[in-house]
Amino acid sequence: MAATFEQRQGNNYEEPSPEAEVSSASPGPEVQHSSCNPPPAVKPNLYSALLAITQGVPNMWHTHFSSTREKFSSICVAGADFDFLNLMGRPTITLRLRDKAAWRAIWPHQMEMITSKNGRRIFPALTVSVEGLNADERYTFFLDLMPKDQNIRRFQSGRWIASQIPKPPLPNQDTLIYVSRSVCEWGSKLMASGVDFKLVKITNNACTAMHKNQIFARGMQIYLPRYHIVRHVTSEEAVACQPDESGWCRDFPADLKHVGTYVIPETEFIAVTAYRNKHVSDAKISINPYAKACKNRRRSAKLPN
Repeated sequence: MAATFEQRQGNNYEEPSPEAEVSSASPGPEVQHSSCNPPPAVKPNLYSALLAITQGVPNMWHTHFSSTREKFSSICVAGADFDFLNLMGRPTITLRLRDKAAWRAIWPHQMEMITSKNGRRIFPALTVSVEGLNADERYTFFLDLMPKDQNIRRFQSGRWIASQIPKPPLPNQDTLIYVSRSVCEWGSKLMASGVDFKLVKITNNACTAMHKNQIFARGMQIYLPRYHIVRHVTSEEAVACQPDESGWCRDFPADLKHVGTYVIPETEFIAVTAYRNKHVSDAKISINPYAKACKNRRRSAKLPN
């Protein structure tokens, strides 16, 4: 036992997960043009509409908005709930991160998330509580990742530094979406139970993302999760509403309304293939209920011979 746990694992620690990671995709070139396979619960036409929404929402970083809010709660950046003329006002819908204690424990450091070929879960999870929905209307929540810029970073002297090396555009915009399991759910239920994104995984392989309902994330780039909400309107309401012929909204189905796109600034992270900051990996081990073996090995390594 000459080597300690840190020497054997070091910054390559990845969170133990309750599910077994199964590799079914082989390496291959990044795909330039192809279509996503929607998850089983999502119809292809709905999935295509949700993709159109994410691609139409501009990439506006949260520092562009002066919003008064509590930490780990949302800012609305697009959609019907967004009021450009009143950025200081509170939107109708508010999301709050449920696992904020875990995120807060790592907040003094730049959060890191493992991205791999077969996909790794985002941990701590992005599950949120919701308020402001109409109880008797149906909604679908879905998630994408907004890159801060196209620069890659490197970890040097205990902090992340932009290397100023531009990266090409993402290979396939269709790989940037994860649909919640609560598809077309009543607002009353969503406000009571929250929205669960515990199963979302990120991958650095575009082919994997397309076939497994995962989100593509390049290593060494900073991302901010975006929560999108659409409302499913009734057939009567769809007929009564006049279509909007201006802007990208005109391409949406008549039975969908883009309620809003929201960000929680404190959930910003950098995608990595192995942890660089020991403070981040230590904090994740301490809060992960599935990391018992890692904790025991670390305690054993500290015992005197």
